[in-house]
Amino acid sequence: MLDKRVSVPMIAGIVFYGISVVLGFLCALNTESILKLYTTMDYKENIFPFSLYFGVIVLALYVGFYFIM
Repeated sequence: MLDKRVSVPMIAGIVFYGISVVLGFLCALNTESILKLYTTMDYKENIFPFSLYFGVIVLALYVGFYFIM
């Protein structure tokens, strides 16, 4: 079992990284409304950057390392 000095920061990191991944997905799904704030370009598709895919992989690794430890 992990010591609290290790488990509490790991859980906090997983929660904060999970929130950032969820916010990234929300921004990717609402591309049209976000583009209206910054430009007059009319764009109807969603944009999913590669960094969002890597963020999901890193989050899965964090969770996996937590359970391994």
